[in-house]
Amino acid sequence: MTTEKKHENTKLIILVLLALNVLLGIYIAFFKNDALSLETLKVWGAENMKIATELYQLPAFSAQWKQQLEEGLQMFQGWAAQQPAAEQAPTTTETAPIITE
Repeated sequence: MTTEKKHENTKLIILVLLALNVLLGIYIAFFKNDALSLETLKVWGAENMKIATELYQLPAFSAQWKQQLEEGLQMFQGWAAQQPAAEQAPTTTETAPIITE
């Protein structure tokens, strides 16, 4: 391949990548669902999303979730602290079964 041919191929590749970049930008800007619309689908509609938004803004709701998250964190921290002890070899020994006639 000559240098001129390689230069033309490089230009073509760059143009194709630029075109793909523009098409992807248009898709993201105009056609792709945003995160809010996906969350709205999760709660089965805009009316339910409005209720969920109001619920999330209540101080009592956030305090309850904070308490549950803290309890979960404490539980898993306690579990993680016990893991090295749980990985030790068991201290019991197995015995062969006794056969009686």
